[in-house]
Amino acid sequence: MIERIFHPIGQGAFYSERHTSRNINIVYDCGTTNPSLPAKQKVVSNSFSEDDVIDILFISHFDKDHISLIDTLKNTVKRIDRVVIPLLHDEEKIFLSNIYKALGHSSSEKLASNPQEFFGRETQIIEVLPSSDAEIREISSLEINETRTEIQSGTPLTINGFNDWVYIPFNYDYENRNKQFLDELQKEGIDVGRLRTNPNYILEEKEKIKKVYKRKEINGNINENSMFLYSGPSCKKDLHKHSWIRGHYRCDLFRCYVDIDCHPHRVACLYTGDGDLNKVDISKDI
Repeated sequence: MIERIFHPIGQGAFYSERHTSRNINIVYDCGTTNPSLPAKQKVVSNSFSEDDVIDILFISHFDKDHISLIDTLKNTVKRIDRVVIPLLHDEEKIFLSNIYKALGHSSSEKLASNPQEFFGRETQIIEVLPSSDAEIREISSLEINETRTEIQSGTPLTINGFNDWVYIPFNYDYENRNKQFLDELQKEGIDVGRLRTNPNYILEEKEKIKKVYKRKEINGNINENSMFLYSGPSCKKDLHKHSWIRGHYRCDLFRCYVDIDCHPHRVACLYTGDGDLNKVDISKDI
């Protein structure tokens, strides 16, 4: 049985899956626009216990509302075994970490600049290469325990011999996803090229960067990538082996209620981060 939860985090993303029969925990993104609010942190800390292990944390991209509560998650659970992220080149890491430094988001700054240092030596970091326009071909599945630092976009990942269920990350590299943010920076007279290469330049333009980031039309889109994730049976013949639990949350002033349905056939899920389905032909890939 799969327990799949879309956690009520507000503006942001925090999704989890628990394969109850095998005690496997998966998380996709963990963040919100207001991470300092105790209620938001409680959503994360109440979702897992200190004895829980996260087998894989998938990070779709490095915008604040998708990563700002990962530090809370890390401090809640016993450990996070593996983290799968879209590949960031050194220039992009510098750019993102500089932006978060200017905004005073030290946790996001550290995560963007050095994921291995952020999570610690016990956590395996796996980077997903950007997909290309080349013809999509079938890629052999990979057992997550195999030591890899990079994988191709579209690689099916399996866990602990659980071969009839796969997690397939697709790293879509949008050339202009953060174009609006960069344009607004340039309107303020900021040299974007120096932001990407010079960490000290951030101190000179700190207030201007904060001003641009807080503009409504930007919505935090400072990262070009967005990694989709397919979670589901490896093929149609495996459908009958799985079912998932859906909870309906209803709240009044004093109480919350959960109604549970069991779905034996429509068990797969596609997580999209901030991906644009108008620009991605997902039917070609999945």
